[in-house]
Amino acid sequence: MDGMDAGWMKGGEMMCIGGMVSVGVADGRQEIVNANVWNGLPLSPIAVRQSYQDQGLLQALPGQVPQTQGSTIFFRSYLILLLTGFRGAVVQTRRYNVERVVHKPLISYNPDNPSLSILVFCSLPRTTLSCTRTEGKTDYYARKRLVVQAKNKYNSPKYRLVVRFTNTDVIAQIVYAKIQGDFILTSAYSHELPRYGIKGGLTNWAAAYATGLLLARRTLVKLGLADKYVGVTEPDGTVSEVEALENAPRPFKAFLDVGLKRTSTGSRVFAALKGASDGGIFIPHSENRFPGYDVEGKKLDAEVLRKYIYGGHVAEYMEYLEGEDEEKYKRQFSTFLKEGLASDDLEGMYKDAHKEIRANPAFKPTEKKKPAAGEKVKVYKEKRLNLKQRKNKIAQKKAHWEKKNLGGDE
Repeated sequence: MDGMDAGWMKGGEMMCIGGMVSVGVADGRQEIVNANVWNGLPLSPIAVRQSYQDQGLLQALPGQVPQTQGSTIFFRSYLILLLTGFRGAVVQTRRYNVERVVHKPLISYNPDNPSLSILVFCSLPRTTLSCTRTEGKTDYYARKRLVVQAKNKYNSPKYRLVVRFTNTDVIAQIVYAKIQGDFILTSAYSHELPRYGIKGGLTNWAAAYATGLLLARRTLVKLGLADKYVGVTEPDGTVSEVEALENAPRPFKAFLDVGLKRTSTGSRVFAALKGASDGGIFIPHSENRFPGYDVEGKKLDAEVLRKYIYGGHVAEYMEYLEGEDEEKYKRQFSTFLKEGLASDDLEGMYKDAHKEIRANPAFKPTEKKKPAAGEKVKVYKEKRLNLKQRKNKIAQKKAHWEKKNLGGDE
């Protein structure tokens, strides 16, 4: 409302189910004054909208979808889609070309004076799509190309190998998209690897490879293709793609979805790709992003890639750190040392894990303890602090920091 000339506006009130809505009307121009949450409002089948004062009335006859672009005091530009006979339409507004807002307009037609027809906006809650777009969690340029399927393939979805990393886990999924959103066909996680003998290092290159291998075998077992497409049972660092067999179904095909992760040479996302490819899934790829690829010579060193698959780079660092800083070595590789694993044992551990994955890739759900009948379950919920308590909490943190960092100097 700041900066608006109130002289031209005549305020009116419309009673709708769920709340009171105030609107401003003048010479055919409509603008937002105040809009509360609404649950419904009967509308005329004819919707009238005047976008500029000197522009003629836009009348929407039944069965038509008019489209116009206008400008008002509050918003520099907005696009209005009026669906005739519908209770409302969707408006996307850009405030000073900075922030995109989505509103829900209600159109009330005045048959006596169409220029005084009222356009009411009610803000819509943020949806999942608007959140992911504004927070930058999705590369929609890449997603469009990974989701859109060729029209001559009818209802066959385009599958994606989605690889994501957290601080403690590697997530690999086979995903396909529908109008409603993404659907998961199968998934595998690196926190499942201890079941196959990998005791630690669940986010390194070798663990990402094993997670991709687990996902591939689990997917092919589910689709009934595990016996036909075995993949590479003993990886030696060479790069190859799954080829179709004669008189057999074609291999399962998926495309790598890296999300927002940088696709630099040697990235762990390509470890999951390599594992899934060696597991029997057809994933179109080349060798120029695997570790050991020489950019100048345009050739892949298979020995380097094999070393990464079996954790050889981790073993080398273990040997180096043991000689340089034994205290740091014990702290960083405490999990391996607790399990009695030395640097020479890593390759055998990963080889055995690959065999175990191929033998039984089935998902094993964790047993969740259910409360007994009549047993009360405690729910711990943090109590909300008021302003005085929050300031007191900050003061305590400051006092603790000063005592810890400045107390020794005195």
